[in-house]
Amino acid sequence: MTAWGRRGALLLSAAALAAPGLARGQAGRPLRFVVPYAPGGQADNHTRLIAQHLRTVLGRDIVVDNRPGGSAVIGTDHVVRSTPDGTTVLFVAKTVLFHEMLVAQPTFRMAQLAPVIVIGEFPSLWTVSAQTGLADWAAFVARAKERPGQLSYATLGRGSLTHLNGELLEATAGIDLVDVPYRGAAPAMLDLLAGRVDAYFDTPTWVAADAYVSGGVRALAITSAQRSPMAPNVPTFAELGLPGLTQTAWNGYMVPAATPPEVVQQLNAALQQVLAMPEVAERLGRDGLSGLGGGTDRFAALLRQESEVWSGLIRRLGLRID
Repeated sequence: MTAWGRRGALLLSAAALAAPGLARGQAGRPLRFVVPYAPGGQADNHTRLIAQHLRTVLGRDIVVDNRPGGSAVIGTDHVVRSTPDGTTVLFVAKTVLFHEMLVAQPTFRMAQLAPVIVIGEFPSLWTVSAQTGLADWAAFVARAKERPGQLSYATLGRGSLTHLNGELLEATAGIDLVDVPYRGAAPAMLDLLAGRVDAYFDTPTWVAADAYVSGGVRALAITSAQRSPMAPNVPTFAELGLPGLTQTAWNGYMVPAATPPEVVQQLNAALQQVLAMPEVAERLGRDGLSGLGGGTDRFAALLRQESEVWSGLIRRLGLRID
């Protein structure tokens, strides 16, 4: 038996002992992962990868349920109102924090969700369609200032991180752009390649790499503190004189807040085992994610820290969604 085979057998045994309730399931129902984004994007691809291996760990059916729309609000609302028994798990991006900060009458609040696990953190790339003819950040800013309100950038909806990063970029660089909402990353990338939208805050995913290699999309800057090994020739915003745009995004899983704590811990334990599998860690690493896994406390601390930072920023920028 290989080293991974021995380790995998131990992990599966530990999962069976640590999460008997999850393995049996509640009344035979499948464990359902709700992804509040369209199929084909990073959220969907990563959840399907994780679900595939989690089926083996838990020995039960797992369903991935895409519910896109409303900047992830539609899918989030569904999970918040679902039965808090551990059978419904929500994929969350950093943007889950923004809803109650931006909306006068939010349909959900963060207190209605409980953290399960962080999948990983990753930077964002400011990219442009090759059809713009723009080769670097200086050229982009010059074009934007020549044509205020004419250059467009794709977002995953009002209140998404792609939107707020764009608002922050506009305020920091002193330019005026038009945001164009999409229901998912895949359709946004297709329109960027086709030149129907000029720019996009993309993630450095392996799936998108072909677009850069082919020359259809050009990355002009990255939000990480240091250059990414996935895009070593792309300067950081700090290098370009915009340190205020240095930050990372993150993804994770949450459940309704009333889910029993022991069920949340069982989910965390099972998901940690999946994230530790070499093929899963390698794929997520290829897609630019780092800092995989950790306990529920780690995720809770990250949520508190990010809430403080972004609530202050949103107030300073005066952003609201009616």
